Amino acid sequence: MIYYFAIMARLFFVIPWLLLSNTNAQPTTSTACAQDGSDYEYAEAVSGSTRTVTTNWCPNHYFDNGKLNPNYAIAGSGTITMPANPMLENSSSTVDVSGQGGGVGVLFDGAMIYSPFAGTVALTGYSTSATALEGDTFDKCGEHSSSDTSAGYHTHIPPSCLLHQLNESADSHSPQIGWAPDGFPVYGPRGPRDGAKIKLCSEQTNTDSTYCLDECSGLELELPSVDNFKYRYYITGEDFLDGNNAADPTSGSDPINPLPTEEYYPFTPRCYRGCCPNGVTCSGTRATIPTCSNSATSGVTSSYTAEAKYANGLPIYGSDSDTTATIAPTAGSASNRPYSLQLTIVSLIITSVVFMML
Repeated sequence: MIYYFAIMARLFFVIPWLLLSNTNAQPTTSTACAQDGSDYEYAEAVSGSTRTVTTNWCPNHYFDNGKLNPNYAIAGSGTITMPANPMLENSSSTVDVSGQGGGVGVLFDGAMIYSPFAGTVALTGYSTSATALEGDTFDKCGEHSSSDTSAGYHTHIPPSCLLHQLNESADSHSPQIGWAPDGFPVYGPRGPRDGAKIKLCSEQTNTDSTYCLDECSGLELELPSVDNFKYRYYITGEDFLDGNNAADPTSGSDPINPLPTEEYYPFTPRCYRGCCPNGVTCSGTRATIPTCSNSATSGVTSSYTAEAKYANGLPIYGSDSDTTATIAPTAGSASNRPYSLQLTIVSLIITSVVFMML
């Protein structure tokens, strides 16, 4: 009997270790987003002169679950208000976000847009950007999280899963992927020149003086084949079409490959050119959009009608209702499997002990 009691005593130490030692298990906190995108919430509405986006900041697709870095997508509550009819200031009046951490825009997939600022060192160029310093933690959808306790899943580069879901092609302009806090649209990396990836006008490798971006990663032109705005922002760099997983970005492995290269710096906007018209509250992000000056001009054409882009958000990426993407890995298919194995081992040990005691 002493032998059996010794075995049982050892089990009191072994069982908790088996149950708690799985570092790859799905987080147990109730605020963690579902890794298969099923917690995604996004809604958009236009009322009068205001566009309002509400989201819980959970992505509609796969995300890295704390393996590339200790953080993962956490649910929150976000309400972003912006002008439905944006106004444009001159190029000398910009809102600087190059040293601003946190969300400074919203994507249709539920992620935040962050500036190139890495949060640890001043942004002075590519080598100090988040892409250069943190790129090895960007998951295969091109995003990562800044926290494991509060909402902070975001992008610094073209979001591959979202671009794939919205049918981006290599020979045409990128789709709109989100909104800037000043009310102007945000697009992927491909510009009006037959889908060529667009760069800053000041970039030394740029050869297109017509379709190139200002210091805020914006293009001030009327593009009736694209939209009815007079200005728009781009998130620049290589995307999933430049890699080996163009048919399905989630078929690759983390981290994202390819990672955008220096010639497409700063990747996300470092400043904003818009302003907040009278009667509109610009809120919900870390960017402080100032009241429009007397010299601000309309940012839309006469053909423009303010309306919600995706009133009820997008389908879950890879779901039956999503006709573009294939089904992304689910939380239960990978991260919960080790936990089930541990329970099986514990059951076998207990069964063996009971059998020996009979």
